[in-house]
Amino acid sequence: MRAPRDMASSSLALLQWCRQTCATYPNVEINNLSSAFRDGLAFCAIIHKHRPDLIDFSSLSAANVYENNQLAFALAESRLGIPAFLVPEDLLASPVPDCLGVLTYLSKFYHYFSTAGPSGLRSAHLVLPKQRSPSPPSFGDDGRGGRRAHASCPRCLQHVHLVQRHLVRGEVYHRSCFRCACV
Repeated sequence: MRAPRDMASSSLALLQWCRQTCATYPNVEINNLSSAFRDGLAFCAIIHKHRPDLIDFSSLSAANVYENNQLAFALAESRLGIPAFLVPEDLLASPVPDCLGVLTYLSKFYHYFSTAGPSGLRSAHLVLPKQRSPSPPSFGDDGRGGRRAHASCPRCLQHVHLVQRHLVRGEVYHRSCFRCACV
């Protein structure tokens, strides 16, 4: 296990990479690894910086939190092969999203783009057929007087916690429930 000092320096390095990557994007200000990513524009900017062919960044709006995150997460998984550690509901559930979840997901982007070469291209891309858009999230009481988004596995219909999530074609499965044949 890493020492706390190593983890802090890794977080700061990741924060700096995100700042540099998003520096030229309007309405994207990276000042932390949590709420700065809530509206989805920062995730979209990171993808656009390395793969401008995938996103028309000028068409995005900070008001479309769910749609921006859905776009970034779906493209990351289907076109870049980056598994979804978050779902849009995670970012809608709170004004301050889980820092560890965002940090973990961003580290996958950093690793992908830092090893992909100067163009950001990889030799093979997984392209999934176009599927229906998932419906907006349902909300319930989070036990603290706030609202919390729920992600349910379509196979077992149970709640899917962050560490158990496997996103495929816009559907959130438990890792243990997902089988290639079931989709």
